[in-house]
Amino acid sequence: MQLVGGADPVVYWLSNFLFDYSMNMASSVLIAVTIALSTTEAISNKWYLLLMALALYSWANLGFVYAFQFLFSSPSTGASMIIVFNGITGVIGLPIFYVVRFMAKFIDALKEFEEYIGILFRCLFPMFNISNCFMSISDNYRNLESCKDGCTEENSLCCSYDKCFKACLERDENYLAWAYPGIGKELVAMIVQGAVCFGFVFVVDFNLFEKLW
Repeated sequence: MQLVGGADPVVYWLSNFLFDYSMNMASSVLIAVTIALSTTEAISNKWYLLLMALALYSWANLGFVYAFQFLFSSPSTGASMIIVFNGITGVIGLPIFYVVRFMAKFIDALKEFEEYIGILFRCLFPMFNISNCFMSISDNYRNLESCKDGCTEENSLCCSYDKCFKACLERDENYLAWAYPGIGKELVAMIVQGAVCFGFVFVVDFNLFEKLW
């Protein structure tokens, strides 16, 4: 349809993106408002972080969807596969990562594997990133609240790692920190995902592969 109509690829994709992104952001605002009014204190108090994460997720996921559709000749098949793919990576990927992260605290041999699987999931799956943002914000808030009185006992889980060892409650006042429980890695990953996917879309639509080879 795009080629028959003679539309410029930049104009075509930009108009589609602006419409889709506005619809996604409208939904994101409703989600953030709903969460802010909910009884889940850990999330509702940080609704602005969720809104920022959802805004970047919309950018990354739309780019992913646009790029993914080139793999299928039928739009309906592509849409179905994207739904299945997002469901699998969000529902299965996050629990797998959290199990590996927990086991890596006690099994040194898994630490390197945890790093690799984290990089893989963050680079490939927008749904994993947004899910991990929600989980990390919740974990960090809960741990900060539990430890707001500081290390009151020698064996408290709020003490430094040299006292409570591997069972310490991980927390950071900066929710945007790079390391867990910050969400810096996930936010940057979604920015890069969107840029790479949109770059791929324009490379395909401008036939740059054919021109280069």
